[in-house]
Amino acid sequence: AACKETDELYMKRLFTHFAKTSSIFKADLEKEVFQLLGKPEEGKETTPQLYQVWMQAKSMFSSNDIEKILESCHDAEKTTELGYEQILSQNQQNLEQSQLFMIIEQAKLLKADQDRITSLQNFMCVNQ
Repeated sequence: AACKETDELYMKRLFTHFAKTSSIFKADLEKEVFQLLGKPEEGKETTPQLYQVWMQAKSMFSSNDIEKILESCHDAEKTTELGYEQILSQNQQNLEQSQLFMIIEQAKLLKADQDRITSLQNFMCVNQ
């Protein structure tokens, strides 16, 4: 995963945090799908844009350019945030209260992660 692609300890911690958050979100969403008697999709990226952003970020790890990596992470988080906003705006009336709460809480945590990336980007700019 991403944390294995960088030597920077703070980046390893950041990516480990993102991986854990993603895993929890995925499990929560899959649980909801199963409760609705559905079957979660396997082996597919949920959005082609997110996959593209991830591939761009991964290619930057080889150069270990922290600023570009953070920029790609920010783009990926923004893409994910927009996906959540779209779900809420287009499906809010179709969601149960518990589902709506879960999606809103996940969106808040994603925003916090995006703010964390922005803070790191700002720190990098100030300390150059």
